[in-house]
Amino acid sequence: MLEAEARLWEARRRGLVASRSLANTKEVAAVQIVDEQIKAVDDRLRQIRERLADLQVHAPFAGIWLSPTIDLKGGAYLKRGDPIGVAATLDETIIRAVATQDVVGLLVTEGGAEVDMRVDMRVDGRPDAHLAGTVTQILPAGLEHAPSAALTYAGGGRVPTSLDDQRGTKAAERIFEIRVAPDPESRVRLLSGQRVILRFENRSKPLLAQWYRWFLQLIQRRFKV
Repeated sequence: MLEAEARLWEARRRGLVASRSLANTKEVAAVQIVDEQIKAVDDRLRQIRERLADLQVHAPFAGIWLSPTIDLKGGAYLKRGDPIGVAATLDETIIRAVATQDVVGLLVTEGGAEVDMRVDMRVDGRPDAHLAGTVTQILPAGLEHAPSAALTYAGGGRVPTSLDDQRGTKAAERIFEIRVAPDPESRVRLLSGQRVILRFENRSKPLLAQWYRWFLQLIQRRFKV
């Protein structure tokens, strides 16, 4: 539709240019009127061409196009904003995990900081594929939706979802995203879309300190603070 509209305005512009050439030999005032009309047509053409350019989607980096369901969407009507795939690069693999508030509180306290904490990992379904990584970031704000459906119960993950969510990604309680960078020298090569299991090892603490933490977590869950 945009291309047809652009051709229509281009034809109008050619007609106006011809009218201007004709008016230029007869009346100066008519030339000024045609010039204003040509300017208006040029503005409209610019808007249409910008919209056409926006339809050409370009990823901000070089990578691999991943769209597992693209064969099912051929000829289908897609609404604006519907995801059709993702451009991924394997140059810098990031693992995105989620945890509840009590677990994140343990990680931040035990690690002493939100980053540089070491993590042991295994590829889900492949217990022999063992690798390690480092926590690069723990997002400070709790999330209502899981970063990926693969992390929820429906997708084979461990995040319970809300029953009133049609998308299937709304968590039953707020979760926090943890980002981990795998060791670059690891022999295990991760692929986009793989699921891994993370293990954090905390330092031993006295029972009194553990009971105190359990009591604080109970208050947090009870009053949602």
